[in-house]
Amino acid sequence: MRKIVRDLLKCDELAHVFINNLCVDDGKDINDYTDEELIAEAKYQLGMYYETDTRNNDMLIGEYTDEEQRIAQREVKQIKRFLSKYA
Repeated sequence: MRKIVRDLLKCDELAHVFINNLCVDDGKDINDYTDEELIAEAKYQLGMYYETDTRNNDMLIGEYTDEEQRIAQREVKQIKRFLSKYA
């Protein structure tokens, strides 16, 4: 497994999106995605935390519970760390 894939899987939200959604929808293994595709999806998912009227944004700004806000903050940090390393 490539290092970028291992690092991506350390990001809770990215792991969830790839394993449960994209890989299933595309009929691909996570290792089949190019580095550029992985980075582009990470940027997209990070943007979803800052786009109004999205569940991720609602979690980040504390619309639901304090626990969900903490989870969203942790996920944002994970994605930013991933992108700072690869983007």
